[in-house]
Amino acid sequence: MTYCGRKGCENPAIDRRSGNFGYICPACVRELHEKLVREPFSSIADFMTSPKMKSRLYDSVQEIIDIEFPVDLDN
Repeated sequence: MTYCGRKGCENPAIDRRSGNFGYICPACVRELHEKLVREPFSSIADFMTSPKMKSRLYDSVQEIIDIEFPVDLDN
């Protein structure tokens, strides 16, 4: 099994791989996406060497929305 190359992340990586940074897991992809939206000139190298926060309650904004507004399959 291949694991995420981000410092402190132990999640399995599925299908995203960089020639510079190795594999990245879906949770880190979402976090990187959010960071680049907030700070477009952020360094991917800095992100990959920044420790993944273990105490984070949510992996993404979408997860917060999904919890608060789950898909209603009955309608």
